[in-house]
Amino acid sequence: MRRKTRRTKIRRSSPIRKVRRRKTTSVIKIFQPASIGYGIIRQPISNQVTKLFSNIPVLNQFSQYIDNVAMASFSYLLAKNGSGIIKDIGIRGLTAENVLLGADIGNQFINNRQNGNSIHIN
Repeated sequence: MRRKTRRTKIRRSSPIRKVRRRKTTSVIKIFQPASIGYGIIRQPISNQVTKLFSNIPVLNQFSQYIDNVAMASFSYLLAKNGSGIIKDIGIRGLTAENVLLGADIGNQFINNRQNGNSIHIN
C-alpha cells in the first residue's frame, strides 16, 4: 500500500503587502507637544514655589537652585505617576530642569574661577 504524504499549508492571516512610508518630518516631531506643555505649566508653578520658599530663611542661600530643584521634583512625580502625555511632560521637564541646574552650577564654577577663587574638594 501506498502511504499518503502530508502537505503542509502555509496559513496567512492577511495578504502580504508592501507599505510605503512617508519620509517627511512631521510637525509633531519638530515642536514636541510635551515640551510645549511643560513650558506652559512651568512659570505659574515656579512662581508659587518661589513664594513658598522665600519665607524660609535657611533656604535663602540656595535661592538660585531652589526653583530648579523644586521643578525637577515636580517633573519626577509627573514622570513616575503619570501616563500618556502627562508622563511625557514629566520626562521633558526633568530634562529641562537638569539642563538649567547644570548651567547654574557651571556658571557658578566659571565665576569663581574668573574671580581667582579656587574650589577644593577634599
